[in-house]
Amino acid sequence: MSSTTAPEPFSAMNESVNWLEMREELMTNILQRLDTKELLTSILKVCTTWRIICKDPTMWKIIRMNKLFDHRDKNYVLEIMTKQAVDLSCGELIDHRYQCRVLWHQSSP
Repeated sequence: MSSTTAPEPFSAMNESVNWLEMREELMTNILQRLDTKELLTSILKVCTTWRIICKDPTMWKIIRMNKLFDHRDKNYVLEIMTKQAVDLSCGELIDHRYQCRVLWHQSSP
C-alpha cells in the first residue's frame, strides 16, 4: 500500500489573495452591503476597479445610512451625501433606509 498525504487545508497565512482577481459580480455584491457613507467617503477612493463599480447606477438602488454623523463635519453632511447617492443612482433608486444618529456637541459658554 502506498501512503498518501492529505492535502494541506487552505490557510490565509500560506497564500495571499489578489482582490482584483475577484469576479466583478461578487465584488459588487460585497460592496452593495456596505453603508452609503462608507461607499461615498472611503470605498470610492480605494482603487480604480472599486470606483468603477461604485459609479454603476445599480449600486445605488438602495441607499443605506446606518452610521453616526457628526453635524460639524462638512464631509459627512447627511443631506449632501443623500444627494450624491441619488445622483449616482441615475433614476434607479428604489428604496432608502435611514437609521442615523447625529452627534450634536454643546458649544462652550
